[in-house]
Amino acid sequence: PDSHSVLMLRSTRSSGGKRSSNIVFSQPHETIPRHLRDIIITEYGIARLHSRTDDEVIRALIEISDSEFQPSLVAAAKSSGKLDPSYKVPLHAQKNTPARTENFMSEFGEDFPPFPFGSDFTDTELELARALGRLREASLIKKIMTLLMGIVTAKRPLSEALKRMNLYVVTGPKTWFTRAIVAGALARE
Repeated sequence: PDSHSVLMLRSTRSSGGKRSSNIVFSQPHETIPRHLRDIIITEYGIARLHSRTDDEVIRALIEISDSEFQPSLVAAAKSSGKLDPSYKVPLHAQKNTPARTENFMSEFGEDFPPFPFGSDFTDTELELARALGRLREASLIKKIMTLLMGIVTAKRPLSEALKRMNLYVVTGPKTWFTRAIVAGALARE
């Protein structure tokens, strides 16, 4: 009875080199019913939503969203009548930028590990995660360049990362393509 639902997410995502907000005004496919919404955490803060009005929920979510997307969220909420027309994003929330977060984290230097509470990932898995993450966010041109780099580097000895992804033996065109693009992404590491 005293438990809480805590959802953690990045405030933005990138696809094809373009950023978009993970916090949106309207989502037709709800994942959590209204009565179960509780705590949302982004890199910019915590929004406590349980037993709050729509106006309070919208304000809390805007204040933990990326500053680039706050004006459109505010405008959508005001035009639908869900947010008081006099609402202005508080000064502290207007500075929600990746640069500010990176600056804050740089103050810790090497003392702040990527997984402060530990991780079961191996070094190979972490290398793959970084490479595949960059590949996922790359534009089409960068993906093609990565593929070409992978074709060039494919003659080198197989890395542990390629072995980890079962790309040791090429069994057809799909495996060849996957191996080449992963090798290229790893070469850019």
